[in-house]
Amino acid sequence: MLLLLYLGFTIAVPEPKGVIPTTQGAVPFYTNLTNPQTCSGLKDGQSCNLTWWVNATGNSGRIYNFFTIFDAIQYVAYIGQDNTTNVEVMIG
Repeated sequence: MLLLLYLGFTIAVPEPKGVIPTTQGAVPFYTNLTNPQTCSGLKDGQSCNLTWWVNATGNSGRIYNFFTIFDAIQYVAYIGQDNTTNVEVMIG
């Protein structure tokens, strides 16, 4: 079974969301890890924990909502539930 996880963000004011790029220096954020990451081979009742490092390169004082978009390719129980809850982050 395969689950693709993308780290994404939106700006707190209504602006489009985006996937965090892996290009060093990309604005307003970039990650130094693979995006997306995958969980595979999970059996019923198992879970997968992944961690991303995100580097802030945008302007101070902007608020962003971070979330993970997941594509439940082979996990029928999660189809239609395509992202996690938001975490609000401000660049300081």
